[in-house]
Amino acid sequence: MTQPAGPTSAARHKAPAASSIVVVGNVRNCGTWIAETISELERALSVFRRVQWLIIESDSDDDSRKQLAALAQRIEQFDVRHLGTLRERIPLRTERLAFCRNSSLNEIKHAERYRDVDYVLVVDLDGLTGRLTAAGIASCWDRDDWDVCTANQRGPYYDIWTLRHPFWSPNDCWQQYRVMTALGIAKSEAESSAVYSRMVTIPEDAGWIEVESAFGGLAIYRREAIVRGAYHGLSSDGEEVSPGAARARLPHFHQSPPG
Repeated sequence: MTQPAGPTSAARHKAPAASSIVVVGNVRNCGTWIAETISELERALSVFRRVQWLIIESDSDDDSRKQLAALAQRIEQFDVRHLGTLRERIPLRTERLAFCRNSSLNEIKHAERYRDVDYVLVVDLDGLTGRLTAAGIASCWDRDDWDVCTANQRGPYYDIWTLRHPFWSPNDCWQQYRVMTALGIAKSEAESSAVYSRMVTIPEDAGWIEVESAFGGLAIYRREAIVRGAYHGLSSDGEEVSPGAARARLPHFHQSPPG
């Protein structure tokens, strides 16, 4: 995801109990676990004054649509958008994912019902770990100096493709892998060096980490920050890139502590 340069509003964060948040996620063949995932999110977001939902579905050939329809009947302000079959028109996965995320982002930018939303939570709906808690969400408000706060995990941090940090992960790990293998380095050695060596475990008592981009399956944005950007799933030369990346343009981008 790219963002225009320049800081966002210096206004202090509103406490969750006084705030509204919209949950945004993409669904494809998630019928088996989508109800459980949404329930986990409902519990974790119970600290907010109001929760809205904007779910983008495409390309499913299981019962995802049926499950989403049932959720829309049960949950207030649970909006679903069906984009049909995209994979023939947009065959590359990262480009298709960026297209779906931009669809929801455009609606958040322009639809009246999202005009007064304070925060946007972007989540990977492929299934959460069962460890997301209201306390973990609330910990993001321990500090007030971020435009987006992203998830950490117990164990090795896995989302290296999206991560940008000047020392920890300064470049596209898979681009580095391709360069190394082109130089004749064995694939296993290149993958270990470019990708797995960066999957470090962050201690639970570690401080916050300021990064240029991250995702890790969940990110909470200030609304005024996310609406200034757009997602991209391809590089300028047509190579797939992680569409979760917000490239070095947000001045206050933190990875949250575990929780």
